[in-house]
Amino acid sequence: MSLIYSRSPFFIQSTSGSTATVSLYVWNGNSSSVPSSAQYTLTKAHNSSGKATFEVSELIRDYVDQSFSGDYVTEAVWVYISMADGAGTGVSDKYLATDGYIDEDFVQYWSKSDNNLKSDEVLMSNDYISVPEDTTAMIPTKDADMAVFYKDGEVKFISELADKNLVLSSNDFESNWSFTRSSVSEGYESPSGSTKAWAFIDDANNSTHLMVQSLSIGSSEHTFSIFAKKGSKDFLAVRFDSSSVDYAYFNLNTGTLGSVDSDYTSASIEDYGNGWYRCILTRVTGSGSNQVVLYSTESDGDITYAGSSDEAIYIYGCQVELGAVATEYNGSDSSSSGAINYATSAGQSASTFYARVIRTGGTIIDENCSDDIMEYVSELDIDEAHIIKSDGKVEVISVETLPCNKYENVRLTFVNKFGALQDIHFSAKTTESTSAKGSSYNSINFDYDNLSNNYGSHSVRDFNKNATVRHTLNTDYLHESYSEVFRQLIVSEEVWMEHKGNVRPVNVTTNSLQKKTHANNGLVQFTISVKESHSLINNIR
Repeated sequence: MSLIYSRSPFFIQSTSGSTATVSLYVWNGNSSSVPSSAQYTLTKAHNSSGKATFEVSELIRDYVDQSFSGDYVTEAVWVYISMADGAGTGVSDKYLATDGYIDEDFVQYWSKSDNNLKSDEVLMSNDYISVPEDTTAMIPTKDADMAVFYKDGEVKFISELADKNLVLSSNDFESNWSFTRSSVSEGYESPSGSTKAWAFIDDANNSTHLMVQSLSIGSSEHTFSIFAKKGSKDFLAVRFDSSSVDYAYFNLNTGTLGSVDSDYTSASIEDYGNGWYRCILTRVTGSGSNQVVLYSTESDGDITYAGSSDEAIYIYGCQVELGAVATEYNGSDSSSSGAINYATSAGQSASTFYARVIRTGGTIIDENCSDDIMEYVSELDIDEAHIIKSDGKVEVISVETLPCNKYENVRLTFVNKFGALQDIHFSAKTTESTSAKGSSYNSINFDYDNLSNNYGSHSVRDFNKNATVRHTLNTDYLHESYSEVFRQLIVSEEVWMEHKGNVRPVNVTTNSLQKKTHANNGLVQFTISVKESHSLINNIR
């Protein structure tokens, strides 16, 4: 999917008719959840050249609100563009917009006949990253299939990136599903604790009670999975096939398998707690139209029963994916918050050991003993990351492990030119300074009753005093490609500093930067100054 970089101009142009009306829908959340009404409706008459041009990037950017607390989630937004011209014809398209920008001779535009937008898949400029030993490499991607991490030519870790769920409306069971003697209702507690699970409701007929979705997935090995919980009925029966006889039964009362047709190469049921089970089937699907068919039923081996018009079972998160393994559930309607994926060398969503301890509710004891132990914690044992793009091409990123030294690592995470979060590690000398400022006034402190000087009280009083904390950060020796990364850092409007799991927003105060190369500078090292965004005394109101 193409991206709109909202810090740079984005034009919408009409070239037919006498007037053009553009409706702009902007939202967070699932890609299919288009708002019922447009956030903006713009109308303009065509000029003498027969064209009407709108520039809408600032309107889109108003909805992009990035924050960061240690979890790598890019707060992008979906943009749905609908345009009608005076001739009465209309067109529409949907895109993902980030807080990125264009820094080249490239004009972003959209019209009825074409568009000129970027479709970047590796969302960082450098192909060489340097990461301390106790830290995980984080690589932002969009629409890439997977990342394969290597050490000395040996595969160390594989990270799936792109959504692989082939089911449409995989957790919106009112859309793209058809029902026979059944219905669904949303609003029940799911395995993750949200209220996004659904009740599968049978009717009063003595017959089958089912829901179905047809899939065009081709002849290959696929794995089906769904989360299910018993209601008034104990069994979920599933058909995942192109015929009408391949049933598999799951006992939601005992958490065990019932009878399973031999055409399934594997079947399993996994306990997810609170009565929820993940029901999994793998088979080689047929070359024709395949179906996912879900039945509520009372007993093993029999899909017919007399319904009672109540909540027979509960369901959540249906998934069909290529291969023989049921991976973590991915909603087929991509979320704007998860549309940009982060390939990590350890499959983690926090990039340091300290950050993961804090994120999971642990406590870091800030003592020399703890720091000594951390010298032996190695998060990174890779030297290359291969990003497999959607077209099958591979982008190779070299990864350098920075050795531990006497300085504590500090990480800056910033929104880069693509609108993605990117890390820079400062593993050399770091200094901290505090500067205070405020106002003062002269106070009368003479004791007129006793005709004496009150030397216990201030003659000059301070008020509105506060302080700003500043840091000067130095990197180790880095690859010269980091010159571009630092250029993006000093123009980024959203930067955070992390030290031992403590994340705080900062503002970069370094305003100029010399481009460094190995030819001109030999060993390449960078120094950056930042100030903490919040004052020393908490005065946030």
